[in-house]
Amino acid sequence: MKKIIISIIFISLLLPIFCLAQEQPAPTEPTQPIDIFYARALVKDIQEIQKQEQLDGTTQVITQQEVTLVILNTKLADQEFTIINEVTTNPLDIKLTKGDKLIVNIEEYSNNEYRIFITGYYRLNGILLLIGLFLLLLIILGGSQGVKTVISLILSIILIFKILIPQTLSGTDPILIALIISIAIAII
Repeated sequence: MKKIIISIIFISLLLPIFCLAQEQPAPTEPTQPIDIFYARALVKDIQEIQKQEQLDGTTQVITQQEVTLVILNTKLADQEFTIINEVTTNPLDIKLTKGDKLIVNIEEYSNNEYRIFITGYYRLNGILLLIGLFLLLLIILGGSQGVKTVISLILSIILIFKILIPQTLSGTDPILIALIISIAIAII
């Protein structure tokens, strides 16, 4: 009797192992993009559709914009794409208008298919204008000291981007390089 009970317990312990040993189909992996890059784009046309959705007992108005974009640079220059942009009550949503210049994130897939995501507005012109205004005011208000400051600032930026970052990426000790660059900037 003891042998039968021990055999039943032993078999019942091994039974889940045999059940789990069945072959399961391999999960299909999602296709990975072969290239991801950023590009400038121009909003050529917009069609808006407004919807109302119930979320947690409140009605939320969602505006769907069917946006036709023209890519301005990269290998997709002058090509048109149509994407959907949803605008909700989220303050981070971007409500587009015709003629807006944007930065878009483009994912390229192996079957020559592209997924495009709006990253934000193209602001380089405004940023360059503010930098120029800052440097001009620095020279006007600072006089000769302002000119020296502008030269020192430009030299610092050049040294950081042309020496510090490339040397650090190539494996050189970043502390040593930063110390040398700091000494060079201090002398000037």
